[in-house]
Amino acid sequence: TEDGFWLGDESGRLWSVNRNGTAEHVTTLAGALRHAPVLVDERLLLHVQTPDGSVLVAYNRSSGGLEEVAALGPSPALPLSTESGGVFADSGGITSVKCEPRCAIVSSLPGPVNGEMAWTASTVFHAPVNAPGQGWMTVRVEEGGALVLESPVNTSFDGYGTSAPAAFNGRLYLGNDAGVLLALDSEMPTQRVAEN
Repeated sequence: TEDGFWLGDESGRLWSVNRNGTAEHVTTLAGALRHAPVLVDERLLLHVQTPDGSVLVAYNRSSGGLEEVAALGPSPALPLSTESGGVFADSGGITSVKCEPRCAIVSSLPGPVNGEMAWTASTVFHAPVNAPGQGWMTVRVEEGGALVLESPVNTSFDGYGTSAPAAFNGRLYLGNDAGVLLALDSEMPTQRVAEN
């Protein structure tokens, strides 16, 4: 933010760190904060992992108030920011949230996504499906926040996946938990594979 940055910890504590390095414990939530908050105006969207699942909470930076947005699935993934909300994922699926003015779920898709999603175009992101042989979901986010499932990316090397894909110079780079790295040409299904 303009004043510094915000982060959480495994004990559910939310911290504000001023640009001069001063850290302030702001509040404690019932669960673990494993990923950075999503900033939406004066609010932070926090995906809190609990023993039985997760909960999405909106924290108002001005008033200090907390508001539960939704109960979600276990093992949260790294979220993505959108213009007026965010995209969150977990073992239950992918959820789009919009905050205008209250934060609410706009759209959902099924599928276990527990790792890192990444924008690969201005309105498209890819998400690794954390299940054998499932590849990567390709999802378009419409102007109102609705999620539209496009053609998935599948390869002969599909396996458990948790790493963020990347798009660069007409190629899509994908990696899986087995240590396989793929470079796919966007126009041709050519695969160059490196294993470590």
